[in-house]
Amino acid sequence: MKLETAELLQALGLVAQHAPEAVRALATGAMTAKRQREYGDLLIELGAQLKSHADRVAGTNFDHPIQPSRAESQPDHGAGHGATET
Repeated sequence: MKLETAELLQALGLVAQHAPEAVRALATGAMTAKRQREYGDLLIELGAQLKSHADRVAGTNFDHPIQPSRAESQPDHGAGHGATET
């Protein structure tokens, strides 16, 4: 296993380990706004690291989200649009 994968797994494990505590604190109102922001930043950073890892594994490196193709971004005019009735 590559070092970067091992480090990512360790970070994911730590977040998973502390998630129940964070959920309880948020549910009971014990998590301060500052702590919510810090935890949110941690989750965002971890998500970015996971996406970068996935890109490296796939042999790609996307610096920004994939944009839908033109056909995918066109509005859907209904299932029967352009079809003939039988």
